[in-house]
This record gives sequence, structure tokens and C-alpha cells, in this order.
Amino acid sequence: MTLDLSPDHYALLLKYLSRASFLVREEEESEFDQLAAQVTRQADAFGAADLISPDEVFARSLLEDAGETIEEFEEEAFWENLSDSLTLRDMEEAGSEDDQEYLTRKERYMDEFAESGVSRLKLVL
Repeated sequence: MTLDLSPDHYALLLKYLSRASFLVREEEESEFDQLAAQVTRQADAFGAADLISPDEVFARSLLEDAGETIEEFEEEAFWENLSDSLTLRDMEEAGSEDDQEYLTRKERYMDEFAESGVSRLKLVL
């Protein structure tokens, strides 16, 4: 099977593979490395040799971009999970299962965290 990719699409494929490299489970590393090697061998043909590094597979610029993307995802996931957990706690305490109330409460938490982070969050122990 042959994939017909433009140089721009090949560069995107490398970008997304570099991001995926941060998420590969240990038991999947061998398969991923084989796939990455198969794709990166074509870099010269696509004029993308600058996106490949002999010692790290992907060039530092792609890895830095991937790292930033993962950090952004983790940050968003943190706030989303915290808001979700607090909203579910509030809903349980109120004995409510109303979807609209859930969305309203969660949105209030998300707005608060976007504005203040955790600076106004207090735990009562």
C-alpha cells in the first residue's frame, strides 16, 4: 500500500507522530518505533530532513511542540477534572440529577478557575 502525501501533509504526519511519541505505553514502544522509523525514512523524499534527528528520531523543534501540546492538554484536563469532581460532589450533596444544573454549576467552576486559578479554593479539613 502506498500513501500519496504532499510535503505539507508529510510534515503534519511527523508533527502528530512526535506528539504521539509522548503517549506510547511501554509495551507499545517497539511497534511505535518501527512505525516511526518507517515514516521518518521518507523525510528526504519529502524535503523534510530538517524535521528528523538521527539521535532522537524527531527534530527538537517537533519534540518541543509536542511537549507544549501535551502540557496544554494536561492543564486543560486538570481544570476540567477538578471542575467535574466538584460539580458532582455539589450535585450529590444537593440530591440533584438535573443536567442543566450540572452544566450551570460546572460552568461557574470553570469560569472561577479561569479567572483565579486555585487562589480562592479552600479546603476544610
